[in-house]
Amino acid sequence: MNRLLCAIVAAAMAVAAYPCGPYFFTKVDISFFRVTEPDPSSASHDKTRGENLRMWQQQTSTSIPLADIEEVVYGSFTAESWDEGAVPDAIKDNKFYKWIRRNKAVEVQEFLTFAKLVERSRFEAWTAWYYPAHRVNGIAGTDAGFSSLIKACSSHRQSKLRERYGLQMIRLIYSSGLYNECEAEFDRWFGNVPDSNLMKRMAMDYVGDAWRELGDTAKANRYYALAGIKGMLSGVDPLSYMTEVNPSAYPMEEFERLFWRLGDYEFRVNPDKKIEKAYAAASKVVSDGKADNLGEWEFLLAYLEGEYYNNYEEANKHITSALSHGLRTSTGADHARVYKMAVDGQRGNVKPLLADLQWIERKVADSGKDINHWRNLMLGIVYGYWFPTLNERQQLPMAILLSNYVENFCGCLKDDIFTVGGRSHSRERLLTQQEKEQMRTNRNVRNEVDFGGRLVDFMMSL
Repeated sequence: MNRLLCAIVAAAMAVAAYPCGPYFFTKVDISFFRVTEPDPSSASHDKTRGENLRMWQQQTSTSIPLADIEEVVYGSFTAESWDEGAVPDAIKDNKFYKWIRRNKAVEVQEFLTFAKLVERSRFEAWTAWYYPAHRVNGIAGTDAGFSSLIKACSSHRQSKLRERYGLQMIRLIYSSGLYNECEAEFDRWFGNVPDSNLMKRMAMDYVGDAWRELGDTAKANRYYALAGIKGMLSGVDPLSYMTEVNPSAYPMEEFERLFWRLGDYEFRVNPDKKIEKAYAAASKVVSDGKADNLGEWEFLLAYLEGEYYNNYEEANKHITSALSHGLRTSTGADHARVYKMAVDGQRGNVKPLLADLQWIERKVADSGKDINHWRNLMLGIVYGYWFPTLNERQQLPMAILLSNYVENFCGCLKDDIFTVGGRSHSRERLLTQQEKEQMRTNRNVRNEVDFGGRLVDFMMSL
């Protein structure tokens, strides 16, 4: 395979050859912004939960599995479970539980007990079947038990887990219907805490809810934006507002939604106001240079320059800058590199091609359940970006070699059938070399490697 890759790059220097017939180069439908990264730390793949679990890991011990922390923090573990006689058998071997008992981490134990009491009280207060003696604005008031919890929470301002108690305080104040007091209490607990702190961001969500209940949409929007909760914004354009108030919190996976209504062809012939707003927003964030996620905004700007304005020289500048700044997730960085390959293909830059093909070959082979996505990325780069350039430059030997390489490597997939819990499932994977050879030598097996791909169509057009 390495010899073939080297031959592809060498073919870039070959003399021009002219085709006898037309071949239509169509872009494979691929997504450069499908960068959602499932969090292996959480069964629900909830990003906030995953961040909270990692925060617990940092505050206790990095050797504790995240799944064990999740079981204690979010599972059915109750306040009473700390009593030796009440510990469920399933918890006794839990490494987080054992760490707390072994290290006599009283503060951690007390907080977890308190947080679960808060959660239980909030659940009881909000259920339709709960009727306390007094209610505030239709929900359970402080007489329902919140007042004692608020008083208890106030005594933990100097705790090592102060920010965690601060979040519980804001939740209690909000659940008590004391909406006017939420912001002041928030300032007391979080005034000197960085905005990046998870507990502060979670508390901002409740303060935003409080201002919404009070009818102040402007203040609610600001807290939602600072918390990074784009979906709660009201009466404003989310992209424009977030880039103005808190561009660092705009999640990269949201970029993909900007392009759901437009394909690449429509990009070029039907300018869309939504896309133009995205370009203006990305340009402003990059120009200001203050966002923590400049690499992601540079990536967006590169994509817009290339796919919307067909200006791949500018796209190259921005995608190079994006990779230089770095991206917040490994999948984001990987997809930025893939788009750099696309830009290089459009510009005919063969210098990094060998290293890039070797890299993406490994990504496809190691992609597991995402193999179809990565396979489409590889095919899309070759046929959507390199082929048009090679055709225009009449570098047909290289086009043939490149097509032969990519079709042979990932032109077709095989479904493996396996059984879990009595139910059949399938998983796609690349064909092994042995399976490819069987297709070529066994007349009873259809050869989808050599005669089922774009290479044959391309060769027939020459």
